[in-house]
Amino acid sequence: MKGDVDPAYYYFMLLGGMLYFIGRTSTAGERTALFYGIILSGVVQSVVGLLQFSGILCSNHTAFRLTGSFQNPGMLGGYLACSMLTAMAVLALLPRQKQSGKITLCASLALMGLVCLLSDSRAAWLAVVVVTIAIVARKIETKRRSKLIGISLAGVLLVVGLYLYKPKSADSRILIWKVCASMLLDKPIFGHGADAVRQNYAPYLAKQLRKSANKQEQELAADNTYAFNEPLRIGCENGIIGIVLAGGIFLTIVRGRKQTSHRIAIYPMAGFGLFSLFSYPLGCLPLAALLPLATGMAASGKSRFNIRQGQPILLLLFVSGTLCFLPEWKRNNQLTTMLFAFRHEALFEADLQRAYPQFKHQTRPVFRYATILFQQENYAAALPVWQQAAKLCPTNRIYCNLGYCYQQTGNYQEAEQTYLLASATYPTYLTPRYRLFKLYLSQKREAEAKQIAVEIGRMKVKIENDATRNMKKEVLHYLQTSFPGF
Repeated sequence: MKGDVDPAYYYFMLLGGMLYFIGRTSTAGERTALFYGIILSGVVQSVVGLLQFSGILCSNHTAFRLTGSFQNPGMLGGYLACSMLTAMAVLALLPRQKQSGKITLCASLALMGLVCLLSDSRAAWLAVVVVTIAIVARKIETKRRSKLIGISLAGVLLVVGLYLYKPKSADSRILIWKVCASMLLDKPIFGHGADAVRQNYAPYLAKQLRKSANKQEQELAADNTYAFNEPLRIGCENGIIGIVLAGGIFLTIVRGRKQTSHRIAIYPMAGFGLFSLFSYPLGCLPLAALLPLATGMAASGKSRFNIRQGQPILLLLFVSGTLCFLPEWKRNNQLTTMLFAFRHEALFEADLQRAYPQFKHQTRPVFRYATILFQQENYAAALPVWQQAAKLCPTNRIYCNLGYCYQQTGNYQEAEQTYLLASATYPTYLTPRYRLFKLYLSQKREAEAKQIAVEIGRMKVKIENDATRNMKKEVLHYLQTSFPGF
């Protein structure tokens, strides 16, 4: 990994361990209560989603009508999928339920199913349908082999149907998987380290585009920081060893499911697993929290040591970890206030300069600090910060701003190379070529400026807005005035 690990990472690992032990040490009655808690949380998210869809509440993303408490509807769909599968498993497997309880569960399922459909999350739909078929197949008395074949065929047909539903989006995912696979193949044993996809996606995307020269892939190339496949992400970060260890631990934990309450937990886990093949649930805290909790509840068999007696020790560790993390949280909160409530006061500038070594390995604060310096036109100070941002999370915007800082500080060759790299990585993004065009004009390199201007005029822009239209208008005006009759 490039740089230090965010201290919050260790705290969330501790939190995940706590959730696992809560599930692992729970009694059958406590597990039932936890199942109903998961279902209730799904109902709450559904109500919030419906209120957002109807316009009563605002969503957390300007591009989507509903997100629940999440940042996008995909994560909402994934959470609802796990909650729905929990409700289905309770209905199918839990004995001696009252009629009123069954009716309530069915109503909850209907509500969550509606909002899951509105979320337009294909990965969530796939998880719900395939695991539902598995629950139904379990009730049918036939050979196990026939059941597996039927479930597999249903899954394949559903995947094909969902691909045809949004082929362009599906092709984008396939390109992402190709890029991440090439990343894994470069370091197959131990991987690239933590946060590998965020830090390495752009360079490997450029490599993939150079290697394939595929016009469709060039049109699909875009900024991205996720693998959209958790096993593949684990492979990129920790190599094949990481995948084998994670799979082995998982299978060891859930083997031998004897009690009904253990079996119920398998279904949301299966839904989570299917969803994780097409999304990034471990990057979303509420969704990620479901995995250790459900895994703990699914674990069965006698332990070689009395885990339940160890709960006070575990609680002490959690409280100690929380107390240790509180100063870090307070510092991060103060830093966030300085970065996002910045008013150009000299005091804040000095504070940020002193604090920079402490947050220089955290993507969001580094990006914000670089933006502040950039907006102040303090390009010399912004340059090393943008360089650090490009190491942590290279994107089109970071490349362009880094190139502009090089240009404004007289590093013209580095500026040109940065703009060329951005243009090769994002062939349908206009800004890198426009910046390169302006650089050539400032250096009076008319031949190169004309060549880039012609390319811009012929470009099919991925995102068209007022800014891109103005850029094209300026370039066209240059061609018409500098080369009459063009």
